[in-house]
Amino acid sequence: MQVLIRRSRIRPRSVRVKIPAQGQSPHASEFVNLEPRWDDVLKHYVLKYHGRATRASVKNVQLQPADRAVANGTRHPSFDGVAFLVGKVGDDRFNVDFMSPFSFLHAFALSLIIVDSAYFGCI
Repeated sequence: MQVLIRRSRIRPRSVRVKIPAQGQSPHASEFVNLEPRWDDVLKHYVLKYHGRATRASVKNVQLQPADRAVANGTRHPSFDGVAFLVGKVGDDRFNVDFMSPFSFLHAFALSLIIVDSAYFGCI
């Protein structure tokens, strides 16, 4: 699994994940994060989590297939295409949701990378 995390001071971080091909598939699966929208009323970026995250955090992440983001021409699609999600629900508690092609091991490792790198200021 290859993970690339970037962050700038103005924009939310960008996460891109490549999962090696599984089974007979010759191609790796690539995922990108959904980018939050700026809310003029709240004066910060927002992204809907449909109850799976109850606290704002730089560690909240939703990933969708990269080809879906390109097909839509945007990275602000609906919640339907999310294949991986980390959402903060308490001081040290997070929800992690995932579906194929993420395995339990992929999801656990990626969750550790996202949460741990945020603690050390890497992202």
